[in-house]
Amino acid sequence: MLGGEGHPSVDTHTKSIEARGSGMYISIRKYRLRRSAVEVREAVMTGLVPILKASPGFQSHWTIDCTDGDISAVSIFDTEANSTAATDRTLDWVKEHIRGLVVLPPEAMFGGEGHHTA
Repeated sequence: MLGGEGHPSVDTHTKSIEARGSGMYISIRKYRLRRSAVEVREAVMTGLVPILKASPGFQSHWTIDCTDGDISAVSIFDTEANSTAATDRTLDWVKEHIRGLVVLPPEAMFGGEGHHTA
């Protein structure tokens, strides 16, 4: 399980997790919102997602509406270095483009081994 109850969280930077044996590194961020989720999601989908998709090692990205009204973002990259670089770009983009829409810094969640089932 990644993140969630009983797992540590940090508030200064996103942690990347190696999903052992799968060549994927996962970053999970949760943003408390100051404005509507629709406004934040539109900005992320039109501004940040193209940057992530063009990043080396990009595999996937999800923007998730949480039941508490906040938004979580999950990004998957092929290596820890690529994930870390994308996380840095993400945090820079958030500070520059949607700082007034979200509470910074985001909560970052991480856990143990990740599993993928298709």
